Amino acid sequence: MDTVFFWASKLFWLVFSPESLLVWLIVGSWLMNLPRWKTRREKIARNLLAGTALFTLLLAFVPVGGWLIQPLEQRFPAEPVLDAEPDGIVLLGGSFLLSISDNRQQIHLTESGERLLAFLELARRYPEARLVFSGGSGNPRYQ
Repeated sequence: MDTVFFWASKLFWLVFSPESLLVWLIVGSWLMNLPRWKTRREKIARNLLAGTALFTLLLAFVPVGGWLIQPLEQRFPAEPVLDAEPDGIVLLGGSFLLSISDNRQQIHLTESGERLLAFLELARRYPEARLVFSGGSGNPRYQ
């Protein structure tokens, strides 16, 4: 995957990911506290730093991720009743630790490894369905 789009997407996510946003806010508040700008922007910098610290603590100690994913889990049942047999079954990537698998020459699963087992179970249950494995690594080193 040596396309320009692949590398551009990696660079974009490095700069604009949620974790990076917190770093950018901290760096911005630090820059505003430099002596050159301190008199004009001191209050803004202090408020920005306090808000960033509060937001970071909120993300660290409050189960925000669980609150966000719970409505989706409620909306889509794990084993829906199908009207007809499926034409195909798609396994989304992300269930393998490719770097460790490559180094040790055996498969190592991530915390999403259960999707591989569900894929195999569905393939056994619906033998006529086409099977599609989509995925790969987001890591430029392991493709």
